[in-house]
Amino acid sequence: MWGGHGEQSASTQREHHASAQKSGSASTHTKQQDNSNKAKNDGNAKDESKNTKKQQASEDIAQYHVTAQSYEFDLPKYWRDRVIAQVDGDTVTILSKTYPDTENPVCTISVESGTLTYSGGDVATSIMGYVPISSDHHVEVWAHRYPALAAMGGIELKSDEEYTDLTDLQSGGTVDFITARNNTDAGGESSDGAIFIIDDWMKNNLISAITVR
Repeated sequence: MWGGHGEQSASTQREHHASAQKSGSASTHTKQQDNSNKAKNDGNAKDESKNTKKQQASEDIAQYHVTAQSYEFDLPKYWRDRVIAQVDGDTVTILSKTYPDTENPVCTISVESGTLTYSGGDVATSIMGYVPISSDHHVEVWAHRYPALAAMGGIELKSDEEYTDLTDLQSGGTVDFITARNNTDAGGESSDGAIFIIDDWMKNNLISAITVR
């Protein structure tokens, strides 16, 4: 009897041991599966994040891209969410979103025929630059130099706030309207040349971005 009981006990222990091994193996497999699922979920989440960022980037590009009949360009970063681009065929008028005054735009872009105009206008309103399209057509960018216009009395007086905003947009924040106006006399002579910084900023940030379609 004692021997039989011992054999039964040993058998029971073996069964418990085997059961424990199976249980441990199942637990390990479950953990591995959970880890695998977590890794897949993390990977999917990263892919979704990347796709969302790419989609957002594409939407941003489309939102800030201006297309005219013969040319196109991306708005300068400094202008984004601050300007309105009105497109009419090959004429694009850039307006301040805060002061959408068509008589006082940030600039006007159009296609002209004939010989390239390397310079045009005067100290108050002038061509900022151009982009060739063909042998007899080109894109011209015109803008008012608001500090000079105000100093010379060549415009209907609006608020200093409007001209400050326009000058800020035209210069990428590098020219202060009040200071530049005070340093320009009634004949348009600028003692510090600040009114012409507008030309350089427009060339480097707008005109350089215009491409022919």
